[in-house]
Amino acid sequence: MSSIAFDLFLLSIVWIHVFLAPYTKVEESFNLHATHDVLMYGVGPDALKNYDHFTFPGAVPRTFLGSVLLAWFSTPVIALANKLGFVSSKFDLQIIVRLVLATLNTAGLCYMRRAISRRFSYTTSTLFVLLTCSQFHLLFWMGRTLPNMFALLPVNISTSLLIGHNPVSVRQSKRAHKAAIALLSFTAVVFRAEIVLLLAPLSFQLLFTRKLTVLELIKAGLYSSVTSIALTILVDSYFWQTFPLWPELHGIYFNVYEGKSVEWGVRVIL
Repeated sequence: MSSIAFDLFLLSIVWIHVFLAPYTKVEESFNLHATHDVLMYGVGPDALKNYDHFTFPGAVPRTFLGSVLLAWFSTPVIALANKLGFVSSKFDLQIIVRLVLATLNTAGLCYMRRAISRRFSYTTSTLFVLLTCSQFHLLFWMGRTLPNMFALLPVNISTSLLIGHNPVSVRQSKRAHKAAIALLSFTAVVFRAEIVLLLAPLSFQLLFTRKLTVLELIKAGLYSSVTSIALTILVDSYFWQTFPLWPELHGIYFNVYEGKSVEWGVRVIL
């Protein structure tokens, strides 16, 4: 089975999950509505009054970065689908947006498969694809607009950089390691602060194994973090009309420091 065939096989399985489960859950609502609003109204100042999050803001503000990028990636696909007559309602638009997200996340897995093949063996990468396709959880969520799924692509790219480099080339290894640290720092700052729980031990491992020096590690992480903080504050302060706003920091403060995670909802014990 060729390399491209494995990629298409994985993509088809992910798409099937989208078509078999076309409806969404409440956890997906913010990013799905945000993507809808960007597509329907645009991002100009006059358009913001139509956005859903001002009416239903949720417990804490979430970043718009993922939704804006997803909307932009989806725009040419939607235009093509319109010309071909595949779009008859907003429900069809939702499916297209989710297919685009699923495709992007599948591309991350395909990139990881190639990294596994280079570092270990073609057989190992084949087993990786077969094991992945036999799972329900990951494939089900890959096309759903959760913050986790916006974080999945950069995390998988980071993992691929860490395992797919040439271990003989020190310079190439350092570049890959620094890029991985930078990507994980960006993801933690913008999408999921919990990525720090992966980033911290990974950083210690790179230091302990002398793959990076302390200065190289700090520069890669700090530059990326500062740039990412500036980016998310710039974008999200605009969309939420509150300055300064760093959504992930706000979420940590709300859930951890204030202990208000109960406001997300609780399950009643019968």
